Amino acid sequence: MLFGDHGESLTEHDIYWDHCGLYETTVHVPLLMRYPGRIPAGRRVSGLVQQTDLMPTILEATGIDAPPDLDGRSLWPSLGGEEEGTRDAVYLSECAWQASRGIVTRDYKFIRTADAGPYRRPPRELYDLRSDPEETVNIAEQDPALADEFERHLDDWVNHMLGDRPDPMKVQLEAGSPFKNRIHEILLQYGLTWDDWMRDPRRERFDEAVAALHQRIT
Repeated sequence: MLFGDHGESLTEHDIYWDHCGLYETTVHVPLLMRYPGRIPAGRRVSGLVQQTDLMPTILEATGIDAPPDLDGRSLWPSLGGEEEGTRDAVYLSECAWQASRGIVTRDYKFIRTADAGPYRRPPRELYDLRSDPEETVNIAEQDPALADEFERHLDDWVNHMLGDRPDPMKVQLEAGSPFKNRIHEILLQYGLTWDDWMRDPRRERFDEAVAALHQRIT
């Protein structure tokens, strides 16, 4: 079994050689399995699966009953051709460079951004993955009813998962996103703030601030 933990963006969506964002370049990862005599050669599962499905799959292969409260589902029905994937939708979340949550189905991707961090993002993004697999045309304003439907599903999922617990994303954003705080601390050393920098984030400004600080020190 060979799988990736995340993808990598190589300039897509203005993300340069990093793996933030809920776009397919980051969240769609390879999963390769080989089991001679059990998995048919060349079998390809086109539906949605998650890494949480790996544990129950391995347990079933070894004859061990999976605990009933696992998040994942065995891949063996899909590997045998009885199903195509383990779920109809996958829910996504991140809170490092930027804070956003989303849903991906076989046909659509919906993303809601609470804090875009150093990027410029609309509050809602909706992509038709059938005609736009590279997620370049945001149709959230073009089809607000569908975007609203996905947003309701997202809110229902978050509320179900949290129960009575506080939302960790909101708690984190009150303190500031981790990478934003780190960059802010670096900027402060050179007399800049995050807000100052985001208004005009040119490399020349940073270089000038660094040179000015070194001149004062020497």
